[in-house]
Amino acid sequence: MSTVVQAFDRHDQLPPHSIEAEQSVLGSMLLSQDAIIDVSEILEPEDFYKEAHAIIYRAALQLFASGEPVDPVTLSETLRAQGNL
Repeated sequence: MSTVVQAFDRHDQLPPHSIEAEQSVLGSMLLSQDAIIDVSEILEPEDFYKEAHAIIYRAALQLFASGEPVDPVTLSETLRAQGNL
């Protein structure tokens, strides 16, 4: 009796992700500069499953790096200027 074993192809499945967790991370960055520092030490834009979240994350990091406040107004202005809003 022979058994057929299929190789697991990780590309056949969605990677683990949580849209709500991504939203929470981005929201925390709008509330606290300390959160921006903490998150930026752990996450890269490519770590976000949803591309829109990666774009928002990049823009927030750019604002923070340039010494600008990261808030809904400055973030939306930056995204609009980049053609992402």
